[in-house]
Amino acid sequence: AAPPDPGGRLRSRLYAELADVLIRGACVSHVVTVLADDEVALATYGRLGFGHHVVDLVADLRPIAAGALPEGVTIRRAVPTDAGKVVALDAGLRRHLEASPVFLRLGPQSPLEVHRRRLEDPAVATFVAEREGALVAFLRIGPCANDVATIVRDAGTASVTAAFTRPEVRGSEVASHLLAAAVDWAHGEGYERWA
Repeated sequence: AAPPDPGGRLRSRLYAELADVLIRGACVSHVVTVLADDEVALATYGRLGFGHHVVDLVADLRPIAAGALPEGVTIRRAVPTDAGKVVALDAGLRRHLEASPVFLRLGPQSPLEVHRRRLEDPAVATFVAEREGALVAFLRIGPCANDVATIVRDAGTASVTAAFTRPEVRGSEVASHLLAAAVDWAHGEGYERWA
């Protein structure tokens, strides 16, 4: 809502004023949303010490092309009895997000019963990659979530709210297959896009 700010000076001054107020109020984590093509804002916030923390993606529901799955790996929709295994994958995701270089500050992990209820909810789909009875990756998609894409929030957008692949299967097309299953599900549910 600011007038043209070609050098980012106005944004810098506004943030300096706001940051002082926030710090006095003990708000020490500051997050801004910047569109990827706003080069002035990216440079301005970079000079102010902000880094790329999260990049939101919004895409249509075109099918996702994926290569061959590793031998012995299958992709399926999780069921409530998978809740304990999904909790373990979610714990891996949380460790990743809390560690360097992301340093995301998270609250307590959701209990097993919350995961079980999500797996029972027909409006949310959790897809898993399984190898020899063990889950090696998961991806959850469902209705638009406020903490996913901060730019697009509407009933036509499905949100990917969690995804994690164990290190030993990263780079093997497992995540691509999970995303392909999620996009197919979202299309079948009548969504227009995913984030």
